[in-house]
Amino acid sequence: MCGRYALSFDSDELPVAFGQWGIDINLRGNNVNYKDSDNIGDSENDTSTSVNSNMLHYDKSFNVAPTSRAPVLNSKNDDVRYMRWGLIPHWSKKIGTFKGYTTFNARMENLLSSKIWHGCLGCRRCVVPISGYYEWLVKSHDKSKTPYYLRRKDHKILFLAGLFDYNETEQMFSYTIITGPAPEGLKWLHDRMPCVLEYDSDEWKQWMNPDKLKWNQKELDNVLTPSFDDHLYRVYQVTRDAGKVSNKGQYLTKPILKEDSDRIKKEEGSISIKKQDEEDSKLGLMSVKEETPMEKTELKMALKRELSDDLKPKKPKRRNIMDMIRQSSNQKGRKSRETDVKRETPS
Repeated sequence: MCGRYALSFDSDELPVAFGQWGIDINLRGNNVNYKDSDNIGDSENDTSTSVNSNMLHYDKSFNVAPTSRAPVLNSKNDDVRYMRWGLIPHWSKKIGTFKGYTTFNARMENLLSSKIWHGCLGCRRCVVPISGYYEWLVKSHDKSKTPYYLRRKDHKILFLAGLFDYNETEQMFSYTIITGPAPEGLKWLHDRMPCVLEYDSDEWKQWMNPDKLKWNQKELDNVLTPSFDDHLYRVYQVTRDAGKVSNKGQYLTKPILKEDSDRIKKEEGSISIKKQDEEDSKLGLMSVKEETPMEKTELKMALKRELSDDLKPKKPKRRNIMDMIRQSSNQKGRKSRETDVKRETPS
């Protein structure tokens, strides 16, 4: 399941976060005027720009919970709209029965058989951008729950497959996150996992293809079945404060175990060095190479030799007989010229 997640970008920062993937988005405003549910994304009155002037400011949250509002990317275009988490079907007249607590997740195995999900599968598919999500490990002996956090190692946003709908009675957009059976690498944590789509992958292209209106179970399984790459994702234990919805701070996503913290610092430190080396290489800069132990020894010996030479007493330079004769002759010539000058000078 996926019942809590973090998004470390507010509505002003969101276009930049998408831009890290090369995605240009239009952040939709709050004016909604749809004639019917099939026109979602095509309203003439709901103009879109990079950041719509009618868009309210939404803060970042490190503990997004059902019934919260969070951004969703529409499969029809590049529109991103803040929607309510917990899908309310467009046909529902009894809103009280769909408050979102039972429809914040959709099982991929039930998308074709459920009336709620099947109505959205054709043309209301989406992806939900997140920074990471929480999962609770339940210990069998005492039923205690320990929270863990999963995110990308490179801190980029990751995308969860979802469905959305628009309810005209409530004039409300709402969405759900699709989950599937957990892969082998994460079964120790939970038997379910949200369906992550890697941007620009074949699975992404199929899910976000607005022209694909019909699906069968085999296609859904191929596109949505979760996988886990230990080189791409990081999972670690976090504070139990994540269990309380009112807690929103960034500290909720930080590791609480020293071994996790030390490992992350070491890995991210090496990644930073590697990235800097790559940038230096692109700029044509010479990287600073540290001397080997042998080079350091040779350098010390050379410095000692130079110092020893400076401390040795300097021996007078030996002159040959011709140099001595020239010096004596020059001195006599200077004295003769000085005598002549004195004689010519009037007293």
